[in-house]
Amino acid sequence: MKNNKGFALTEILILSAVVIGVLTFMYIQFKNINRGYQYSFKYDTVEGLYLANNLVNYINNDNYDILVEKLNTNQEGYLDITSCDLELFQTPLFCEQLIQKSEIKQIIFTNENTSKLKANMQKLDNDFQEYIKKIKTINTENDYRIIIKYNDGTFTTMRFNKGNVYVQNGLIAYLDGINNTGNGHSNETQTWKDLSNHGNDATLYNNPVWSNNSLTFDGIDDYGILTNTANLEFPNGLTVETRVKILSITDFGGAIYNMFIDNVVLSSRKGVSQHIMKDLSSFKTRVGIGNDSFSTMQNPTPCGTDVYYTLITTYDNNNVKFYVNSELIQTNNLIGTYSNSSNPFNIGKAVGNTGYSNVEFQNVLIYDRALTDNEVLRNYQADMARY
Repeated sequence: MKNNKGFALTEILILSAVVIGVLTFMYIQFKNINRGYQYSFKYDTVEGLYLANNLVNYINNDNYDILVEKLNTNQEGYLDITSCDLELFQTPLFCEQLIQKSEIKQIIFTNENTSKLKANMQKLDNDFQEYIKKIKTINTENDYRIIIKYNDGTFTTMRFNKGNVYVQNGLIAYLDGINNTGNGHSNETQTWKDLSNHGNDATLYNNPVWSNNSLTFDGIDDYGILTNTANLEFPNGLTVETRVKILSITDFGGAIYNMFIDNVVLSSRKGVSQHIMKDLSSFKTRVGIGNDSFSTMQNPTPCGTDVYYTLITTYDNNNVKFYVNSELIQTNNLIGTYSNSSNPFNIGKAVGNTGYSNVEFQNVLIYDRALTDNEVLRNYQADMARY
């Protein structure tokens, strides 16, 4: 009888242990499920993503370039943009209203690759750090993301880029080979539409040929004129950018160079130009501010035919810089204010009907300010992505 009671007690203890084990396992699983359930409502909610998309659109439209440039010089790997600082946003009041209405507690701007952020996020709240650790990123250059903590304790992140969009701030003339009419591409048009909405269309003469989203000048008599660009003022400096491929070197009018873009008044040294020497020894650029004050620069290596180059000339009232494929070739000191040229911008030839070029143009961009090094790189990357 005692033995039977002992066996019964043993069975009860074993059964109890099994039941307790099962209940413990079920509790742990329920806890994990509940934690996951809570996370699903804490991270990346539909409303949070919608509000984040509004912020992304705002950044892309007005502030992308400024933020990227500041981020590239920031040692922590992120920018806290919650306060809408004037140095980061062109319209800080609108930024403040957008963040307030979105009920955002904190928002940071960082690279898509968050390794640098994760190594320097100690100043952020613990729950912010926990969310950042859970973000899955890819090692992609030129991609960025915003990470948002809302007032209700939820979090959202969104990745974005403008890899195929040129810098917009200060753009006053934009001739694009892919969209040469403003409504797509046409091989028949003889007016190259200015996409900057400043009305600086280029009128084409003697039937240069469209093909492969580029415009070919024959080097004999083809050219274009940006009809509304005479007497343009550039008090804050300028940038001239061309994307060209040299097909051959021509000898027309005895000039020693073939011209890509030019509005220079030779008698007063006013204007800006880009050209290639006829021996293919170098590209050159010239900026003149009047009274015989000018700067001429060239790349030190020979140029090739049937190769596209992005050529960028900038002037900030203190220095002229010349870039080839985003590489800074030379900087020259030139102090003063750019005086307006009485000539409109010519493409494919010099103003004086010499130096015609047998080249293909993919685009022409003119800015009323000097682009920064990062912006020059951005435009070159846009070329690489688009063409």
